[in-house]
Amino acid sequence: MVHVCLERHNQDKDPKVEFVEVVRGHYQGGPRSKSYITFMAREKPNGPLVEYQAKAMATLDGKRHPILCRPTPTPNP
Repeated sequence: MVHVCLERHNQDKDPKVEFVEVVRGHYQGGPRSKSYITFMAREKPNGPLVEYQAKAMATLDGKRHPILCRPTPTPNP
């Protein structure tokens, strides 16, 4: 699911982002199941590791749809 979200993100934005590893994830089942994923990524070519969030939906016909892919927002103090 992360790769579907990153493909869409890289089509729409610059600089390009490269997946490194999953930090955590949550799956919500149902006819339109959703995956919420936090992962580490690197902005190409040699950027620092940045924590990203992704949200994607899988439908009953097996298609995967990206909903969200963004750097994790910084918390307000």
